[in-house]
Amino acid sequence: MRGIRSLAIVSGQLQSIELPPLRRPSAKPGEPTTEEFVQWGISLYVYSLIAHLQKVLAGLVLLAGTENVAASAPICRHVFEWAALNCYLKGRLMAHFKQHDWEEAWQLLSKVAIGSIWIRKHGGEVIGDPPVKIPMEWPNSVYIPDAVKEYERYQSQNSMKAEARDHYSLLCDHGHATAACLLRYHQWEENGAVVRFVDPDLDPQQDSLLPFVNCCLIDLLTFAYELLGSANETLVRSKILLVLTELRRLAPAHLTGSVPA
Repeated sequence: MRGIRSLAIVSGQLQSIELPPLRRPSAKPGEPTTEEFVQWGISLYVYSLIAHLQKVLAGLVLLAGTENVAASAPICRHVFEWAALNCYLKGRLMAHFKQHDWEEAWQLLSKVAIGSIWIRKHGGEVIGDPPVKIPMEWPNSVYIPDAVKEYERYQSQNSMKAEARDHYSLLCDHGHATAACLLRYHQWEENGAVVRFVDPDLDPQQDSLLPFVNCCLIDLLTFAYELLGSANETLVRSKILLVLTELRRLAPAHLTGSVPA
C-alpha cells in the first residue's frame, strides 16, 4: 500500500521509545496550581499519547501490509484526530503559559488528557477494577471538529495548504458507515445495466489513505515535541526529535517546513 514504508519506519522508531515513570509533584489540597504541576501534566499526557501511538501505528502497519484499505480507514482518521487535538492543545496552552495562568492551563490539559463525555456520564467505575477515581469532576472532552478547525488555521498561518477539514471529511467518509465505503466494490458494465462486485485492494492503482497519516504525523509529533519543551522534559523529547529527523528525510520537501531542525 502506498505510504507503508514511511509509516513502518516511524512506527518502528516509536516502538523503541521507553517511557520512564513520572513522579507527581507534591501538593496540598486547596493549593493553587503551579507551573511545575502543569509541566508534570504535559509530560503525563505526551507519554500516554506516545504509548497509544506505539500500539495504533503498529496495528496500522499490519493492516497496510495486507493491502486492506477499508480496515485502515478508521485508524487513519483516528491518527488525524490526534494531530488536530495536539494542535488545539499546543496553541491554547502556550497562550496560558505566556499569561502564567496555570489554573486555566490545567483545566485545558485535563480536558485533553482525561476528558470524556461518556465517562463523565457513567463514572470512572466503568474503566477500571478497582474503579478509577480522580480528585475532581470528570471533565468533558474537546469537540474534535473544533480541533480540526484549529488545525486548518495552523496550516494557513504556517504557509501550508489549509486543507485539514477537507482531509478530515474524506477520512470520515471512509471511516463512518457511508456510501464511500461501499462504492469501492462496484464495477459497472453494459452501460450501467450490470454491476459486478470486485476486490478493490487487488487493483495496483488502489487508493491509499496512508499519505494522510504520514503527513499529519509530522505535525502530531512536532506538537508533542514542543509540548515537552514547555515542560522542560528532555529524555523522551530527544527521542521524538530523532523520529522527526527521519520523517524530514522521508517526507516530500513541501511537508518538512514544520519539522524542528
